[in-house]
Amino acid sequence: MLCIYRFEHEDRKTKEVINQIAVGKITKCHICEETEEELFDIKFRPRKVAKAADARLKRKDTLYQNIDAEFSYNLNYVPKQGKKVEDEDKNLPKKIMLAFNLEINKSDGKFCKKRRSDSPYNMSSWSLAENVITQFYSGKA
Repeated sequence: MLCIYRFEHEDRKTKEVINQIAVGKITKCHICEETEEELFDIKFRPRKVAKAADARLKRKDTLYQNIDAEFSYNLNYVPKQGKKVEDEDKNLPKKIMLAFNLEINKSDGKFCKKRRSDSPYNMSSWSLAENVITQFYSGKA
């Protein structure tokens, strides 16, 4: 299952710290021995067309751009060179997750629009993602 989570990153040019959200896959859940708090390891999953910055090609970093529920996400993202951004998010508290247990279609990498049937109050992963993303970006402005 995947999640939408908050994180901070530093802009390479301006060195400004930016609050952003991303799609990620929860790879591990464990308990902190000191605080007894649940902690999560999350693997970053960028948009399919997103690329890391490249000084040689004068390409801007598009990995950390704003996300949308309509985007296709790369479920098997591994950078070819440079910093391994997909393994950065370790030991994160549950409070950084805005939505979890989201389903993404393996065929196209988009959020599943089929409504779950395990509760009459459930909505589709796409609807939940759309609501969370809209709420986050409307609160940022």
